This record gives sequence, C-alpha cells and structure tokens, in this order.
Amino acid sequence: MAQKKDRLALIGVFILSVLALGGGFGERIGQTLTQQGLGEHLVVFLLSMTPISELRGAVPLGIHGFSLPWLQVSLIALVGNILPVIPILFLLDAVMRLLGRFKILRRFFDWLIAHAKRKGGIIERYEYLGLFLFVAIPLPITGAWTGTLIASVLRMPPWRSFLTICLGVLTADVIVTSFTLLGWWGLLAAVIVLPVLWLFSRWLENRRKRKTGADETRTRDL
Repeated sequence: MAQKKDRLALIGVFILSVLALGGGFGERIGQTLTQQGLGEHLVVFLLSMTPISELRGAVPLGIHGFSLPWLQVSLIALVGNILPVIPILFLLDAVMRLLGRFKILRRFFDWLIAHAKRKGGIIERYEYLGLFLFVAIPLPITGAWTGTLIASVLRMPPWRSFLTICLGVLTADVIVTSFTLLGWWGLLAAVIVLPVLWLFSRWLENRRKRKTGADETRTRDL
C-alpha cells in the first residue's frame, strides 16, 4: 500500500511540475488579472507572493506569458517570494499566542502545528540543510511558505532561518528561470530532475524515520 501511495505521489509530482513550469495555467491567470487593469510586472510580483504558485508560476508567466525580460522577471519573483517570509517567521508565534485565546482559533492553530510537523520531517532532522532543500526544490508541495511555517512551528532561530530560506528561494529562482528559458527542453528537464530531487528529499525523511524508530527500539530494550 505504501509503495502504491508513493507511485501515485510521484505521478502527481510529474503532473504538477508540468503545470508549474509549463506556463499555460499561469498565463491564463495573468491574462485574467491584466484584464482587471493590473500591470504585468505587478501581476508577476503578486503571483510570486501567493502560496502554491510562488515563483514557480510567476517566472514562466512573466517570461513566456508577458514576454518580459527574464532578468526583471527573476528579480521581481525573488523579492515577491521572500516578502511573505518576514511576517510568517517573525510574527506567527505572537499571533498564535494572541488569537489562541479563542477556542475555534486555538483548534485551527493546533491543527496547523500538527500539519507543519508532519510535513517538516526533513527539516526537523537536518535543520538548516533540510530547510534549504525544502525551499530550494521548486515543487508545488514545497516552497518558502510551507518551509517558513515549519521553521516557525519548530521554533528555529528566526534570523538563521530567514537567511536559509532566502538562499533556498534564490536557488529555486535560478532553477525555475533556467528551466523556463530552455523552453520545452527546460520543461523536459524539469519533469526529469524535479522528481529526482523530490525522491532524494523523501529518502532523507524516510532515513530519519528509520533512525528514530531504531532509537526508540533501543530505548525500550534498555
């Protein structure tokens, strides 16, 4: 059953990678927003700020959808993707303490913390290296938003986390921009390379789980 789930997840990663780097979906969103009077540069910036899309969707849109200079698009998407990191990383804990007084919000925050810890196995085990890999691999299931949330929930030192996330976003920006500039060859490379990186991150996480299980077994034996 576990192997079947992994195969299905891998197929999903292939499909989402194509959607994220193919530009077609982002182009339709961009056309809709520009029809509302928003400038093309602003649309790229806003799309890079949003979760799920982040710069994965913004860069192909700006380069292929709007035909903007690739360096402009890359820099705008980089800044837009990093911007939401600051309030999440430095203010989330204070917001949860303040609003956690309300029962319904406390339940939501409890779910949020549990969800972040489930997703953050590689970060919990490898700390800053894991955080960098989680943000740098430009897949729809990873990125700055989720990585920042996990770092905040795990109470990692904010400034070191911020610098690590910025480095991860920069790496993701270089990868996505390079793949996008290569056109269909870049899309083919993305479909091959990104799942390999995803499998590597899963291997690290499974390795952590096996080690944790072995440690718990030794502790019980003692």
